[in-house]
Amino acid sequence: MKTARHLSFLMFGFGMLIVAAALGAARRQEPAAPATPAVWPRTFEKGGDKIVMYQPQVDSWKDQAQIAFRCALAISPQSGAKPTLASSPSRGRRRSTTSRAPSRSPT
Repeated sequence: MKTARHLSFLMFGFGMLIVAAALGAARRQEPAAPATPAVWPRTFEKGGDKIVMYQPQVDSWKDQAQIAFRCALAISPQSGAKPTLASSPSRGRRRSTTSRAPSRSPT
């Protein structure tokens, strides 16, 4: 069961990483430089274990404020055993970027 718990933790972590990256990009206020196209799938390795993350698929994006998406993962242990396939559903919400203008009093 330790492996299942470890895989659940990894899937949750990757989902949160994707949400944080999406929210961070949405909060940027300065114009972004032209982006280099993302290369999918992406591979992460640590301690001999390997995770391949496939391009996220958007399920819904209500009013461009609430997003629901999922991505497929292939998790290969260091032992070289057959990879475990998983899907990581995630949700995120855009924070408001509007701010009130400072009030001005007549001088």
